[in-house]
Amino acid sequence: MKEHSVISDPVLHAKEKYEENFFTAETVLPWQAYASFCTTGQFARLENGFVRHCGPTAITNLVLMLRARFPESAKAASPEEIFLQSAAIGKRLFIYHNMDLFHLYGGTNNLLAGIYIEKCLQSFGFPCRILNYFGSQSAVHGGRLRLIRRIPANPATMEQELRKGRLLYLMLHHHRCYGSHHVICSGFRVLKSSSSEREDRYFLIADGWSSSPRYLAASELGFCSYYSVF
Repeated sequence: MKEHSVISDPVLHAKEKYEENFFTAETVLPWQAYASFCTTGQFARLENGFVRHCGPTAITNLVLMLRARFPESAKAASPEEIFLQSAAIGKRLFIYHNMDLFHLYGGTNNLLAGIYIEKCLQSFGFPCRILNYFGSQSAVHGGRLRLIRRIPANPATMEQELRKGRLLYLMLHHHRCYGSHHVICSGFRVLKSSSSEREDRYFLIADGWSSSPRYLAASELGFCSYYSVF
């Protein structure tokens, strides 16, 4: 098995990883009909060019998915227009920096990503509010979307959120394949071994690299954080 390749087939990945046959025992994909898989590549040459722009790309996919599900709430815009406006908001707030300085500086500030998501969603017609950064309490929100940050991301908590139909803006840190990267997570699959008690979960993501679904193995998430959008 390739150690650092993206995962397009969870069953095959689990089979190669554990050297056992697996089958899908459960699929939870509440956003499947509204999925968006825009990539950094399709935006890289807009205007004067963009680098380290996984954050604005993830926000673009988030906006497109919310718009597909709640068309009456959203402003009309193409994916390119959504990206450019999101990138501009990030630059104006000094949260997204369109640069790659020695592979050390640039991109989206993880600590301020919640403010960035909030402002972008508001600009596209989705009333939105950050409840708190480390939230555990729900609150009445009067019809607004809510953002709650979870640090660190726990696979069990992520599964609970997805079962409730929420979207996750996931921020990976030093992931074995993606490195430090922002993606949208919208579902998961539970796999079970045909010959043992082994079980694993794979989270479905719009990874910003591929124009079709990709997956993250729960066992390989490492340290990461996310915003739950609901």
